[in-house]
Amino acid sequence: LADINQELGNEWWVEQLKEAAYNGRREAMMSDLWRSMLYVVLVAAALLAFAWMRENGRQRVGYAAIVAVVLVVVVDLVGVGARYLGDDKWRGSAPTQIEASAANLEILKDKELGYRVFDVDNYGTARASYFHRSVDGYHGAKLGRYQDVIEHYLRSMDGEVLAMLNTRYVIYEGEAYPAEALTGVVPFGAAWFVKEVSKVSSASEALDMLGYELLDECAIVEGGETLADSYDAGGEIELVEYAPNRLVYEYTAPERAFAVFSEVYFPEGWSVEVDGKLVEYYATDYVLRG
Repeated sequence: LADINQELGNEWWVEQLKEAAYNGRREAMMSDLWRSMLYVVLVAAALLAFAWMRENGRQRVGYAAIVAVVLVVVVDLVGVGARYLGDDKWRGSAPTQIEASAANLEILKDKELGYRVFDVDNYGTARASYFHRSVDGYHGAKLGRYQDVIEHYLRSMDGEVLAMLNTRYVIYEGEAYPAEALTGVVPFGAAWFVKEVSKVSSASEALDMLGYELLDECAIVEGGETLADSYDAGGEIELVEYAPNRLVYEYTAPERAFAVFSEVYFPEGWSVEVDGKLVEYYATDYVLRG
């Protein structure tokens, strides 16, 4: 109720809303209370009858009392279940049909691997993920770091962060736009080489630095004490095979290089091989792999 006052004020209709909520909850509680008391009395009577019959040598007849207890429990469960899963709650087995918009169809013509889409029209929902690799979406169990990026940068359409997430298209007011037309920053691609490595000691520092670094030139790495401060960024790297559990890239690099991959960093269950040899990889740019 305090939240209602804070959000909506103390207008007369807010008071009516509070009163309706109070009365509805009170009626639901009292209804459940009386039903529960009835079942308690019935079960107690059945158990007392069973004990009395057993004391008087009528054990077989007494089992009828146990059957009565079971029936009371079943009736209660069925009654509660029917309130939540009544006939009106069931639907046919046909899957939900989601129609592609004109913007979705236009974007789907692009067959290149790795790019993502930001559907501003359906922000905070999973609709775009039905058709594309999306930078936004919804899940009940969110990745904390990615949610931080959404709240700090995606909501404000930060060009550098959208580019590091390889956001090639933005859907806005039913139209599909190249992301750089709206943000002024060309997407970095599925992976890229950087000139510099900026080492930070905490995740909060890495999150803050996303707002002012040129992320196609500088990688923000947590830890990484063994890394150099600068690298040769003159090579090229390209995603050539994509699956949820396997990503394959082809690259050329004249000198030792540091690559950033536009994929969310997750240490468990993943490994990186370069030319068939296992190498270490790092939490980079707060949410990516380096």
